[in-house]
Amino acid sequence: MNKLYIKFFVLVFVCCSQVYAEEDIKKNALALAKSMMSGDAGMLGMKLSLEQGVKAGQIPRSIFKCVELVSADRLYEFHAGIISREMEQKEIVAATNFYLSEAGRKHTKTSFINFRLAVGLKEEWSYPVFTKDEQAMLVKFKKSSAGKKLLVKEILASKEANKQAQTIYKEIYEGCRP
Repeated sequence: MNKLYIKFFVLVFVCCSQVYAEEDIKKNALALAKSMMSGDAGMLGMKLSLEQGVKAGQIPRSIFKCVELVSADRLYEFHAGIISREMEQKEIVAATNFYLSEAGRKHTKTSFINFRLAVGLKEEWSYPVFTKDEQAMLVKFKKSSAGKKLLVKEILASKEANKQAQTIYKEIYEGCRP
C-alpha cells in the first residue's frame, strides 16, 4: 500500500511541476514580449495604416480615434503565446535579460526608428549610440539560440504569426466600428 501512495504522490508532484513550469514559461514569455515592446510595435503599425486610410477618406476618423485608445495587451498575449511555444525557458530568460539591458533597450529603440522610417514617418528620435561593450552584447545575443529565433528566424513575424495577427487587428477594427 505504501508503494501505491508513493507512486501517487510522485505522479501528483510531476503533474503539478509541469503545470507550474508552463505557467512560468507563459509569464516569462509575456515579460519578454513586453521588454521587446512587440505589442506596441504592432499597434503602431495598425494605427499608421488606419491613419493613411483616414487621410485617403477610406476610414472614418472615429475608428482611428477608437483604435488609438486600444491597449496593446492582446498583441502582447499573442506574442507571448508564440514565444512560449517556440522558445525554451532558458532562451526566454536570456532574451528578457538582453532586452532589459541598456544594449537591448537601444536595439529596441533602433528597431522602432527603422520601422517608423520604413513607413515614411519623419523621425523625431535620434539613433542611440552603442558602446563597444553594448555592441559586443548585441552581437553575442544575435548568435545565441534565443537571438537566432527572435532576430534571424523572426518567430514573431513569421507568415503564420502575421496571418494570426491580422485576425486580431480585424477584431480590434471591428470593435471600433460604429
